[in-house]
Amino acid sequence: MRPRVVHTFFMSMPIDCVMVDKENRIVAVKRGVGAGCWFMTKGIEAILELGEGEAAQADLKVGTVLGLEPLRNREFLRADLV
Repeated sequence: MRPRVVHTFFMSMPIDCVMVDKENRIVAVKRGVGAGCWFMTKGIEAILELGEGEAAQADLKVGTVLGLEPLRNREFLRADLV
């Protein structure tokens, strides 16, 4: 699995980044990543980018398994805790 790079260049506000593995288990949460930052990740399948504070509001923690289901228009995913 290749490393993934997350960057917030050109972002106007901080975001929360939630990294998940192939089983949709949260393996890392970075909260309040500000503009102009970047970091590399390994061993993850996907990165969910949320508005700042939304990871805490949804109580997303390392080890939580997410149920992901595509919406009808397939442009967005809706995440539900499993």
